[in-house]
Amino acid sequence: MKKKVLSLLFVVSIVLLLTACDNEPKESDNKVGGWELNTSVSNKIPTDKEKIFSKAIEKYTGMELEPIAYLGSQVVSGTNYMYLCKATTITSEPETSFKVVVVYENLDKEVELKEVEDFDIEDYVNKDIDIANEELTGGWIATSEAGDNSLNTDEDTMFDKAIQDLLGVDYKPVAILATQVESGTNYAILSLDETVTEEPVNTISIITIYKDLDDNVKVLSVANIDLADFND
Repeated sequence: MKKKVLSLLFVVSIVLLLTACDNEPKESDNKVGGWELNTSVSNKIPTDKEKIFSKAIEKYTGMELEPIAYLGSQVVSGTNYMYLCKATTITSEPETSFKVVVVYENLDKEVELKEVEDFDIEDYVNKDIDIANEELTGGWIATSEAGDNSLNTDEDTMFDKAIQDLLGVDYKPVAILATQVESGTNYAILSLDETVTEEPVNTISIITIYKDLDDNVKVLSVANIDLADFND
């Protein structure tokens, strides 16, 4: 009898242990390298994140940094915030490029500019594309207009038409980052993506879309941006 009671207690203990393990909080699928992706990425920077960014770059010199999208955060002793920015040199002939900017805010709400890293658009566009066949030999030109990089009505229509056959993922255009023009146009579009699954997973990517002179469109590539790549 005593052995049966002990055996029963052992089984109950195992069941309780397994139940406790199942109930432990699971790390979010939207976390990469400790970074929590902003699942509401848009071309509008949240007011509180914009204030943090502006305060951090007050004394930054050499180029103007304009945030295009707030990408995510990382909890440390305080919080790191990551932004994708348009960078313009302060020169007689300004040059535009992209940077990933990381701002650190400590527990006392003091902020500092932690990192300004190159974001090379060429790493995310023209994946497996034969440029010669597309007759697009010009270089990629970053959108240089200050302010809103969001898609206009025609560009929204182009985007929806191009991705209509991409199944399993919902793509939400955030901003046009760059174009490549010669015979037709390539567009590099920042996109927030969400899998159409029971437990959706969000990612952020650059979608390259080609539009020919007859307004025919197609997706050339979808390249995910891994926030952990910019995590020192």
